[in-house]
Amino acid sequence: HLTWHFNCLEMLAVFLALKHFLPDLRGRHVLQSPHLFVTEDLNVTPKCSQIETSHNSMYWFRKTPTEPLEQIGFIFLGYLNNNFPNPEEDFKHKIDLAGDGRSSATLTIKDLTEDNSGVYYCAARRHSVLNPHNPTRKHTYHI
Repeated sequence: HLTWHFNCLEMLAVFLALKHFLPDLRGRHVLQSPHLFVTEDLNVTPKCSQIETSHNSMYWFRKTPTEPLEQIGFIFLGYLNNNFPNPEEDFKHKIDLAGDGRSSATLTIKDLTEDNSGVYYCAARRHSVLNPHNPTRKHTYHI
């Protein structure tokens, strides 16, 4: 049985993932800031951008270091649809979403605490009236 230990007090790691949000991009890219290691009580603003896609929304997720590897759960933080930020209700006081969902987005996490530790992911997706984000969905996604 493999156990991972993370120093939750002093780091946030930012990676790119969630392939189910990025079907068959063929030369199109979603790019994200490199790893960030940040101390408590500061603000941090990871960046995410997309190149040559037709997506108009950028989504942010967090994977907490306390989740066991067998249960990969992602916490949905919010999304940016074009220029309109849509943070989840539970995170409105803690994060700011900015940018343009068609090209680049930032996620500002305010006043970092140990509870904010984790791996942060961004993903791009086409948001439409036919397939809107359902804000009443549960915040944790198991992939």
